[in-house]
Amino acid sequence: MINLLTVSVVVFSFILFLFGCGKSQKIRYDTNLSYTITKTGEPPVVDGVLNESCWKNAPVGAFRLNKNGAEPEKMTAVRLAYDSTYLFIGFECRDPDAASTVTGRDSPVTDGECVSAYIDANSDSCTYVVFDVAPTGAVSDAFVLCRDDGAETKILGCWNCERLRASVAVYGGGAQPGTEDRFWTVEMAVPFNEFFTASHLPPRSGDVWRANFYRMELTGTREFSALAPTGVDTFHKPSRFTWLVFRE
Repeated sequence: MINLLTVSVVVFSFILFLFGCGKSQKIRYDTNLSYTITKTGEPPVVDGVLNESCWKNAPVGAFRLNKNGAEPEKMTAVRLAYDSTYLFIGFECRDPDAASTVTGRDSPVTDGECVSAYIDANSDSCTYVVFDVAPTGAVSDAFVLCRDDGAETKILGCWNCERLRASVAVYGGGAQPGTEDRFWTVEMAVPFNEFFTASHLPPRSGDVWRANFYRMELTGTREFSALAPTGVDTFHKPSRFTWLVFRE
């Protein structure tokens, strides 16, 4: 049976294509706002522990405060790698109290502390996917339709990324509020076949996508940080996404 949500996403994407979003084009990008993802021959074990060679060799993307680009009190870093099947994402969050009570798939992860990945596979700023992960290991995913650089968004929360794998490790007392922790890490494997707006799957060397990565820190000093700060009170601003450059 055909999933009705999948049909809706395809229809919306086709409409956006007709109006100019999603058309194949040569992409020019700012090398100062780019992250180069290197293909790995040794994919990580998705257990939440960032100890594999692909993480050690990946560039570190340090977060800044989303509103003004200042250095946050609680540092966050993201690393990326890929193989022929998956995009791998690793987060490291310094945190004296990794706090969330949200559990379960497609639960309201953003009601508590979390990290997020926003990935625009065809760099059109009109369609992208969102993944949110809590310190408890709870995961939510959504497909987003966007216009006017985030002024209007339609979030299709019923969309599910099949074969998505995500795992969390909390170093300390655990994810419950009030525990003493040092940091927590997230490891994700996102299957490429879910990025149906991309020009090539898997990506070819030299392909360019857009993406941004965020963290919501709610304990003590509230901090909203990002790899590429948007400068406004929203994460949904695709013109501010960084450029992801795939390299063999």
